[in-house]
Amino acid sequence: MMKYVTSENATIQIKIADRSDYAFYCNLSNEFVEMNFQRVICDVLDVSFWDADGIKELTNAFSIRNCGVFYRIPYSYNFLKETSKNAVNVIAIIDVNKLDECQFTETNCFFEVQYKESDVEKIVDLLKEFSDRIILAPQADLTNLDVYKKMVIDLIERLSGLSLLFEPILIPKNHIYEHPCIVYLCSGGKCHNNHNNFPRHITIDENKKLYLFNYFNMIVGDLNETSFSEVIKSLRNNPMFIRLIAANKEMYLDMFDKYYLGLIPWFVYLKGYLHG
Repeated sequence: MMKYVTSENATIQIKIADRSDYAFYCNLSNEFVEMNFQRVICDVLDVSFWDADGIKELTNAFSIRNCGVFYRIPYSYNFLKETSKNAVNVIAIIDVNKLDECQFTETNCFFEVQYKESDVEKIVDLLKEFSDRIILAPQADLTNLDVYKKMVIDLIERLSGLSLLFEPILIPKNHIYEHPCIVYLCSGGKCHNNHNNFPRHITIDENKKLYLFNYFNMIVGDLNETSFSEVIKSLRNNPMFIRLIAANKEMYLDMFDKYYLGLIPWFVYLKGYLHG
């Protein structure tokens, strides 16, 4: 069975669209853990799909093997108070236009703030107080450098004394120089960390279809038809995956040295590069 290196921090992101999904993924937990996935993010698509017993069972199935589990749900203060009793990690998705209605007191919770270019001023004061618990998720075309600078670079410079958390789309350029495997530019024996070129972020949607990474609309398998490990194993010969890795290297040669900012939304660019 193919196995990730621990330092790759491989992640599975699954969609919970029915209470029966908890048992389904409990049955797959051994496969995930044996392949050394380090993190599972469960997108609970609606609060009505939250099942305390199912969550307890699913959390235990992964955490007993040191695999972190996070439940990503729409923000509800009353609901978060209840989840805090269950000792589970939660990522609450916040509507930036309803910040005044939100409370940031629950210690088991990160808050994902999805913001647009016009929302930057709304989140500055919030970040000054709660930057260590807020995940920033810019909702814009980050290949537009003017927009990117305003929404990301200027915000970082304005709050230079704080460590801001962005969703994992921004990669420091110097990290790519030092560790090209971060963006799949080396692998195996050519990589000093012995990382491989298998995708480190797999998304499984509500219909049990598997997507590469979390950025591309590339279906590579269906758990209704094939086992998870077989889907991953088959990627070596999957034309879409081969094209993606090739495009990744082409893009590096085309734009890396020309890119003058210190943080690169690498996979946002790659998505555009793949589609011309």
